[in-house]
Amino acid sequence: MEFALCLLVGYLMGCISPSYFLSKSKGVDLRNVGQKNLGTTNAFMMLGKASGILVMVIDFMKGFLAVQIAETLFKSFEIAGVVAGAAAVLGHIFPFYLKFKGGKGLATLGD
Repeated sequence: MEFALCLLVGYLMGCISPSYFLSKSKGVDLRNVGQKNLGTTNAFMMLGKASGILVMVIDFMKGFLAVQIAETLFKSFEIAGVVAGAAAVLGHIFPFYLKFKGGKGLATLGD
């Protein structure tokens, strides 16, 4: 049960796509320009340095927070952070609400 909950926490955190929401607010769909993905690198290239840095920080933090939340909630499950972190990367790459087409996962993996 703890394994499944760690997966869920991590995946849902990973699904948060700042590059998608930021690019949409600027009238651009990163899935159709540049590298055609919702990753940090494409945000830097297509939206500019400030937007790229914001996306990078949020992408990194969602992986970090997924690990921290899982380790806090499931102290008795020794690999809670590892499971949640891996699931966060998968959520970043395969967000359910974007037809499983996200970024490459590098910034989220960085934690």
